[in-house]
Amino acid sequence: MSFGLFSLFPPLLAILLALVTRNVIPALFCGVWLGATMLSGGNPAAGLYDSFADFIIPSVGDEWSATVLIYCGLFGVLITVLQRTGGAHAIARAISSKVASPRGAQGATLGFGVLIFFEDYFNALTVGSVMRPITDRMRVSREG
Repeated sequence: MSFGLFSLFPPLLAILLALVTRNVIPALFCGVWLGATMLSGGNPAAGLYDSFADFIIPSVGDEWSATVLIYCGLFGVLITVLQRTGGAHAIARAISSKVASPRGAQGATLGFGVLIFFEDYFNALTVGSVMRPITDRMRVSREG
């Protein structure tokens, strides 16, 4: 079964919804659901069932994917503990006293990222949560 140009609809929907709503997970789900609905002959209920039965559950059940999800969840808990106990604020306060320009904020972010790098997901979560107030204060773009 070939959909031609229509096969671009699911990823375009996901990208558009992610940009409009700024909520990636539901946008990705809508893209998967639209694709599954197309594959099931246009039946939205069958598409919803197939989204889980054929795509989401087999992917999450894969050993590698489950490991990544568990790591991300545990690192998220660790970052939350770091934020709630004030550790992230203390680190940010110590770094911000030495940062006086947007370029300095970017350099401090780079240095902090290299300093604590031992796992890519943990690094992104930690550096992002600690350096966000500093880079926001210095008006450094988050997209850069």
